[in-house]
Amino acid sequence: MKKTFRMWLLALVVVGGSVLGVSAPASAATILGTPSFNAYCKNNVGSVWYPVTQSFTSPYYWRCTNSYTHALVSIDVNKACRQQFGSGAYGTVVAYNPNGWRCAR
Repeated sequence: MKKTFRMWLLALVVVGGSVLGVSAPASAATILGTPSFNAYCKNNVGSVWYPVTQSFTSPYYWRCTNSYTHALVSIDVNKACRQQFGSGAYGTVVAYNPNGWRCAR
């Protein structure tokens, strides 16, 4: 009896997955495009500001700067995506390099 019950339970888990609360993955996000850090810098910091990266290997070091003061201001990638693609857009890294950012919804 115990062996039969275990086989039945195993069949349910393998076929349905719902016995253990396993569910199908949520639908994947839709990639909308690449965020424009240039537009972000100009719209949020100032017209003479432009994006620079402080790393050749990581997507996480983008900043806005200018030729006069060379100050650095952080870029909010989620805000850049919302400004460019509308409400609900957010930034996501699809490749671990400076150009690996994409906007999704």
